[in-house]
Amino acid sequence: KESGKTVLLDELLIKYIDKIRMYKKIPVRIDFSEIRNRKITTILSKFSGLKILGAEEFIINHKIVLLIDNISFNKLYIRQLDNLAKVITKYPSIKIIATCNQTIEGEIPIELFDYPIFVKFTHKIIKRFKTKQIRMLIQKWFSETDECDAPSKLEKIVDTFSTLSIPSNPLTISMFLWIIEKDTDYKPLNHAAMLENFIERLFNKTVMKEVYAGEFDYTNKISLLTE
Repeated sequence: KESGKTVLLDELLIKYIDKIRMYKKIPVRIDFSEIRNRKITTILSKFSGLKILGAEEFIINHKIVLLIDNISFNKLYIRQLDNLAKVITKYPSIKIIATCNQTIEGEIPIELFDYPIFVKFTHKIIKRFKTKQIRMLIQKWFSETDECDAPSKLEKIVDTFSTLSIPSNPLTISMFLWIIEKDTDYKPLNHAAMLENFIERLFNKTVMKEVYAGEFDYTNKISLLTE
């Protein structure tokens, strides 16, 4: 979770569009939950602006890359998976790049093996940041300031992640560095406290004009975000 899977698919979508003459493939970006009981051909027809009857011709005459986010092999989604498996079998020219969550890092979801067609896919794991990657991100983040000019300061930030067991994924690290950028003396107690601090700063809780009851203040924003 929060390892950058969706961002990666968005990046691929942009690259396929920017270099469409080079790759000669049409990217179609969908969330797995959106499939529901709909046929993939229906989704493609909506994307292409063609009538459903013209979708099959569209698929046959073009090389398509399906970028599917949040695929799940849970039995609750058996219809969507069967639907997808039929499309892969019927239209072998369609290329599929999909992302899914893992409970244990580095382990392929065991439910996947109930679907032989998906077992044949090439599997890649997005791992958590190691100390080396954390250091690199910190150095890039503060490259134009002197917040991390001393090795001791850098190590102090790195040690925070192991000491407090803060998840070492890109999103959490970036939140932490953003807070430090605003307050160099900040010391998080845990992941939840850090997230709360991030939201407070993002929504300008400490800004004076936010305290007026008649305004759309911090509390209103939190309630809206919660919903």
